[in-house]
Amino acid sequence: MSASGSGRTAPAWPPGPHECGIDPAWIDYNGHLRDGYYALIASAAIDALMDDLGIDEPYRRDTRCTLYTLEMHLRFLREIKGDARLRIDRYPAGFDAKRLRVLLAMRPAGADSIAAVVDVMLMHVQQGADARGAPFPPAIRERLVDWHALGVPDEVLGLGSRPLALPCPSRP
Repeated sequence: MSASGSGRTAPAWPPGPHECGIDPAWIDYNGHLRDGYYALIASAAIDALMDDLGIDEPYRRDTRCTLYTLEMHLRFLREIKGDARLRIDRYPAGFDAKRLRVLLAMRPAGADSIAAVVDVMLMHVQQGADARGAPFPPAIRERLVDWHALGVPDEVLGLGSRPLALPCPSRP
């Protein structure tokens, strides 16, 4: 049964990697994926994750609930060339009653090395005139518990968000 109780079949679990191609228009003058398209690719991977979690179109329609992105951090590690097909592995870094932190590890399909990590904080939101955070329903929370129990590889966890800071130059 679906999270919304409509009798639909639950999605396959746990979520596998998301894959996508790169539009040639997304490539810069150096032959690399432009910075902003990493966020677009991450957004598409999150949309696919929503379906995997059971926060799919019928659920959103029936409950008026969805996920909103609260914060997104991109960490660029290696170049992604224009001819690459990408694999985005999705990992649950943590969750509470209303929020979900996801780490997305992007790499060219078939490559061992991670090219970028996207660290995303999402919130389950009841939409309407006054949109507000809403607790995950039990069926989705159970999926999150099971998924979180699988853990995050240390390699990925170590590449998540870090504070951005620069030393302040001394004044003469």
